[in-house]
Amino acid sequence: MIDTVRPARGAALPGHGRVYVGYAVMALLLLMALAPQLFVRQNPDATAVASMLEPPSWHHLFGTDNIGRDVYARVIYGTRVTLALSVGSVLIATIVGSSMGILAAFYGSLLDTLAGRVADVIFSFPTMFLGVLITGIMGPGARDALIALSLVFVPVFFRIARAQVLVEREKPYVEAASAIGRGPGAILFRHVLPNVISPILLQATVSIPVSLQLGAALDYLGLGVQPPVPSWGGVLNDGRDYLLSAPWISVFPGLFILLATIAFLWSAEGLRRRLDPRAQKEWS
Repeated sequence: MIDTVRPARGAALPGHGRVYVGYAVMALLLLMALAPQLFVRQNPDATAVASMLEPPSWHHLFGTDNIGRDVYARVIYGTRVTLALSVGSVLIATIVGSSMGILAAFYGSLLDTLAGRVADVIFSFPTMFLGVLITGIMGPGARDALIALSLVFVPVFFRIARAQVLVEREKPYVEAASAIGRGPGAILFRHVLPNVISPILLQATVSIPVSLQLGAALDYLGLGVQPPVPSWGGVLNDGRDYLLSAPWISVFPGLFILLATIAFLWSAEGLRRRLDPRAQKEWS
């Protein structure tokens, strides 16, 4: 299971600084995804034989690839599909996995047993292997990559939600609500659910950069988003045969993957501080 983020000791930036930088980078990436034309004028699919494998310059900030496409334009336009897959897959996994875990823990019996066994089977596979296996069976493509990434994270949210509900349903306030005549549905949604949302949200924030890296790996292997649609992993793949002669093709999308991962993790620190009172002492 992926643990929630804890602030790094001895980091270069203080806790508050990391969080604000993370928020700023996330906002910038979101703007790139929603309005890439604000950052680049070139067509990401336009080819120019005369400009093949040009190094970074004022005209091509990130250089060009093996068929003359502007790498900067492809990286900027690739932000949309990359973030859509990573955030979308975690959102789907959060809804499906958490719902299964909450219902299984609260109502128990056969539902808990069946859902637990399915989650255990999925969770027993290594994350990367499972993603490759699912996309290999379903076929390459953005939709299939989204489904594969979602299935990878469903057991994570199932276990977290189930564990939290098992703890909460034994607390006195649940017994008190039952004693005054509240039904199981009312107890679940009005009393238990608000107390299990925080760890689920924290896990979702931490899972996004993991999903981003896994999605980029699938694109790099040719199992995710298919050309000519640009994605960070796809652009990274475009330069794998030119790492020595034209390293900029792979370096810049790789830097964007790293930057987005760090931004999401730093932002998760801020969310954890707001949702977990115990984290206040770690930041003092």
